[in-house]
Order: sequence, then structure tokens, then C-alpha cells
Amino acid sequence: MATNAGALVPSDPTNVGQGSTALATAAGNLSSTGASLVNEGQGGLSGVFTQLSQLVSGNASAVNEAIRPQATSVLKQYDTARATAARTAQRGGGQASTNEQSYLSEGQDLSNLKSTAITNARSQLGQLAAQVLGLGVQSQVAGQQGFSDLLTSALQGKQMNNSEWASIGSGIGTAAMIALSFL
Repeated sequence: MATNAGALVPSDPTNVGQGSTALATAAGNLSSTGASLVNEGQGGLSGVFTQLSQLVSGNASAVNEAIRPQATSVLKQYDTARATAARTAQRGGGQASTNEQSYLSEGQDLSNLKSTAITNARSQLGQLAAQVLGLGVQSQVAGQQGFSDLLTSALQGKQMNNSEWASIGSGIGTAAMIALSFL
């Protein structure tokens, strides 16, 4: 839902009634847009939070699914190395030890992949949660300040000066910027 920028600025900035109506309309539009974006964002983030939470908890099937492409590559590399060693090595002793070592290294590499996936998921989950929390707090503060300024002016019946309009506009702009950052 788009908000017409012209609707935010009254034709007579000193007219409290006209300014209040314009701000109320803009606030209502932003509120509707914000609610819609929150619903879309929650739907999109829900799957991400679920997957990251499963990885952080060490859910074996989630971790294996997350590392499948890298694990497949590691397995192919070790299979190729073992096949090459079997074709080019001399017949006789020493093969069993080399083969055994390759399986140990393969297991260690796969374990490292799993550990890295869990560590990265923990970091990403923390960063994402902090960003969502920060956006929520900013949005709340901007909305509360804008409505507080509007109510104060309306209750006092005073005319708004340019600085007060700028303050309210800044609050609405911040709320709009936060809402648009989810697009």
C-alpha cells in the first residue's frame, strides 16, 4: 500500500485540524502497511528461524541436510583419492594403513563440516534475532513519539510550528523506512 507523500504535508502547516487529519491518515496508512509487512516478514522468517534453531540444537537430520552438498563433495574427493591410490599403488604392504587413514580423515572432515554448520547457524540466528528486535524497538519508539507529539498538540489546541511538523514527519519517516526495509 503506497502512501502519497503530499498527504503528509498539509497545505496550511499552522492549521492543527488539517495537519492532524493528514497525520492521522498517514499514520493509518503506515499502520496498515506495517501490519501487512509484519505478517509477510513473519511468514518468511518463520522457516529461517526454524531451520537455524534445528541446526543450533544439533538436530542430526537438519545438520546432514544443511551440509549435504559439501559432504557429497568431500566423499567424492576421498573416493577418487582411494581409487587413484588403488590403481597406482604397488601390490603388497602399506595399502591398508593408507586406506584406513583416508577413512579417518574423511570422517574428521565431515565432522568439521557439521561443527561449522552449527556454529554458523548459531551466529546467524543471533544476528537475525538482534536485527528483528532492533527494528521492532525502533518502530515502537518512532510510532510512540509521533503519536505523542500529535496528541500533545491536539490536547493543548496549539498550532504546530515547522519544527514540530518536522519531528512528527521524522517519526513517520522512520516508521516508513523500517517498514520498507522488509520489502
